[in-house]
Amino acid sequence: MSFQKENFSDIYNELSPEPYIESLKRYSYRQPDFVYDALLAKVDSILRERGECQVVDVACSYGFNGRIIKNEMPYASFLQKCLAPIAKNTTVIGMDISTNALDYALRHHYVDHVICQDLEHSSLTTEQAELLGGTDLVVASGAFSYVGLPTLKQIYASPANTADFMGWPVCSYDKGALMSFLEDLFHNVDISATAYPMRTFTCQQEKETFLSAVSINNPEFFGQLDDHLSVFQVTASGRRS
Repeated sequence: MSFQKENFSDIYNELSPEPYIESLKRYSYRQPDFVYDALLAKVDSILRERGECQVVDVACSYGFNGRIIKNEMPYASFLQKCLAPIAKNTTVIGMDISTNALDYALRHHYVDHVICQDLEHSSLTTEQAELLGGTDLVVASGAFSYVGLPTLKQIYASPANTADFMGWPVCSYDKGALMSFLEDLFHNVDISATAYPMRTFTCQQEKETFLSAVSINNPEFFGQLDDHLSVFQVTASGRRS
């Protein structure tokens, strides 16, 4: 069993996020939101240091993380109306292959620019690569089941892109290739000692498959899962010259 987005054409590429959110509500997806505090703290740290912050959100969907950055509202409140964005000197570039999701995120000002491209199988255009210039942070909060190193390698292809990295792979994820890539690219790479619940399991078979993979790939998290499909946090900073 793979942990990929299911029913992409029916749910993930709808004109609005309601079907996507409703389909995951029964599984308590991102409740609590494991991204919220860490992402805001990182963005605020960059703002204090540099006065501005440009974020690339990989597999951004309908702009869930962009809304955290712009409005300081967690995933669980996504369908609630929010006030105008909090005044911050932030720019969010949303990457995804869903045109409808990107259009929604752009229309609601959760992202400022979009890149609709499957970077696992195609290359960034010159214009897209230029758009990534000056990026301070690359975020991947739910991407690792269907976005891999080809995408990250393209984002970081330019030596001028010194952006820090934050990601949350599921605890079943074989992290070897990702860690090698990050350790070659950055001076500082850290893995959280804590597992964070992402959602409950859809069925017993999913649970058994997940736990089996955790025991092989990341056994250190096995005792923390508390009957949830969980994630761990990876951060990287200080790009090597």
